Amino acid sequence: MTKEDALHLQIKSRFTDFLKAAELPYWEPALTVCPHCGEHAGILMDFMWSCQHCNKRGDVVDYVTALEHLETKMAAVKRVCRALQIKVTTLEVISADELMDKQFENTGALIDGFIGRGVYLLAGSPKIGKSWLVLWLAHRVCLGEDVWEFKSRQCDVLYISLEDPERRIQSRVAEITRGETGNLWFATETELMGKGFEEQITGFLIEHPSVKFIIVDTLQKVRQLRADQYSYAGDYEVISQMKSLADRFGITILLVHHTRKAGAADPFSMISGTTGLSGGVDGSLVMVKDERMDNRAKLYITGRDTLDMQLELLFDRTSSTWQFLGYGGQERIQKRDRLLGEVNDFLTDEGPFHGTASELLTLLSARTELQIKSANALTRLLNPQKSLLQYEYGILYNFERTGKERTLHLTRIPDDDSDDTLTPGADTVTTVT
Repeated sequence: MTKEDALHLQIKSRFTDFLKAAELPYWEPALTVCPHCGEHAGILMDFMWSCQHCNKRGDVVDYVTALEHLETKMAAVKRVCRALQIKVTTLEVISADELMDKQFENTGALIDGFIGRGVYLLAGSPKIGKSWLVLWLAHRVCLGEDVWEFKSRQCDVLYISLEDPERRIQSRVAEITRGETGNLWFATETELMGKGFEEQITGFLIEHPSVKFIIVDTLQKVRQLRADQYSYAGDYEVISQMKSLADRFGITILLVHHTRKAGAADPFSMISGTTGLSGGVDGSLVMVKDERMDNRAKLYITGRDTLDMQLELLFDRTSSTWQFLGYGGQERIQKRDRLLGEVNDFLTDEGPFHGTASELLTLLSARTELQIKSANALTRLLNPQKSLLQYEYGILYNFERTGKERTLHLTRIPDDDSDDTLTPGADTVTTVT
């Protein structure tokens, strides 16, 4: 028996214990949520779930694999062991070649080049106009409309507005939407984090799988107020809990927060709290005004999957929206990846490509000197750029191994392509063997 099998056997009979420890949906008498269809599923003898709605069943490892969209049985075993505080002594590794041969399905950024998937922080001084901005963002995304110069992916949106009553929200929604509200949901009360907030969001997302963007206005309103939590560890833990929700459901969470009263040369140093907040999130946005009563503002943006930018904004009091004036500092420059640029030019001149990686490398090398030594290297350079090819260049890319050959498919997305809507579920992955 392998160590993996031994761990599986150890946790197999503790399904109900895992649900309680991981704070996942569990109701007496022995009901949970089916990880496949989201309907109520029965728990059989504390070690198996069974769903009469979609006819799926399995033990705790199958449950976690489906719920978290995991690739391997061992990954699910480890998740369960961590929740049950069972020590795992094996380290799971992957070779560089295996990693580069994987293809991750595109789910796309929420707003291209601006806000991706994961947890983001928007900070600014009180009454600067943050709530107007995020309400407008929520409306644009739920309609699938551009955010200034950035393309958005249409999805349903949950706006948790904890500082404004419904009456004020209604007035603001009327001003911004002009009655065309889209699929936008609001909540004005929640529990604190660690006291029911996570369960509330989980239950809502299970019931509304089309919601892929959640705004929390403000972060301070959902944090527990103990003084010992205001430390690097406490700040990082808050973001980690939010990231667990975002990663589980494949969504974006935007946290509205405040800046310090004192200025700083680096605007991101103005974010209130420790660096545990800015260091833990996937991206940060800081809104700054030169003068309190000015209707102009600067929006500084940084993130793991976005270029650093400074946007110049103007608040239009007629429409109650922030208008884009241009880029501050240095002009925003989108660095052109040479290989992707050559692929784009090739498809423009020659049309779709369906063939081996060796054939594509030969054709590209005949046009320009790429300094790519092998077909393997070509596919391992293209695989991580699948999303960029689609959303920056309008090219669909797929790769498969047929025998000893690597077959590539590169086609231009038609102008009338409507595949811009985020679909429920987190990223999936296909391993090429």
